[in-house]
Amino acid sequence: MKRLQILIHDVAHGRPLPLDKAPWLARLLARGRARDSSGPVSASAALAAAFSTPGGHRPSLVHARLGLDGVDTHEPHWLCADPVHLHLGLQSLTLMAGTWLGIDPGEAGALSQDLNAHFGPGIRFLAPHPERWYVRFERPLQARILPLDEVDGQTLATHWVQGPDAQGVQALGNEIQMLLHEHPVNLEREARGLRPINGLWLWGGGEWSPPGPGPARVYAELPLALALGRCSGANTEALPDRLDPLRLPDGPALIVATLDQCLAHDRAWFEPAFTALRRGQLANVEISLANHPRGTLRISPLDAWRFWRTPKDWDT
Repeated sequence: MKRLQILIHDVAHGRPLPLDKAPWLARLLARGRARDSSGPVSASAALAAAFSTPGGHRPSLVHARLGLDGVDTHEPHWLCADPVHLHLGLQSLTLMAGTWLGIDPGEAGALSQDLNAHFGPGIRFLAPHPERWYVRFERPLQARILPLDEVDGQTLATHWVQGPDAQGVQALGNEIQMLLHEHPVNLEREARGLRPINGLWLWGGGEWSPPGPGPARVYAELPLALALGRCSGANTEALPDRLDPLRLPDGPALIVATLDQCLAHDRAWFEPAFTALRRGQLANVEISLANHPRGTLRISPLDAWRFWRTPKDWDT
């Protein structure tokens, strides 16, 4: 039967949702039940879970994303090495992802070329997209690093990397920062009033493994969602102007959108989903709020009739 999954991938850490601007979304959230008690999850973790195998094995995010960027490889030891801006405060270090930096292809090419020249053949950098870079090592890296979407806009804690190679990863990061600090690309950016690209965030490594069957259809603009959808064989489409639940495929369909996109499409997406639930045309709707304490909520057709659960009950 048809099932709808909705991932709102950019919910701000610790900030309340403006549900007064989205009455239909608010109604669904108020009547939902927590799917589990695991607490907040990042968008990357939610997507990995959505495309995991029936046995619970999660796909390699870096290989899926490499495929999206035109690099078809099953080689091991790849990591995402995304360009970032690191802002040093009086007592803190804050990270800003490359999606906010306006990096052009020429800058990405020049920086990755000089990184390769500096580190030599043992470490290979690749920048097929201005905002999505990669690095390959000659041996596996034994380190657990937080995904970029978990640290974007956040103050970095001392435990952002763990494992036997944690010190090596930190030392590599420091060396990269020193190389980038006085690079002509960054001097030119600063002269134009732009933030320098003064660091790389290494994350998402692992051996190649294919995604599970996952959703049959993926509506998204987020690159990682598109990468996993295409790698799994799902139909990937642009975000719909209006959701028609009757046209969804059997099984799960996935919408991955920003909070602003959900607010703008409140009546076009969430009202049809709510109505279809009440009519029994959807088996359930799952709404995942990345980085929010409520995590993922599931709304069944029976839940949709719980009229006594109103948006004011959302935080209770």
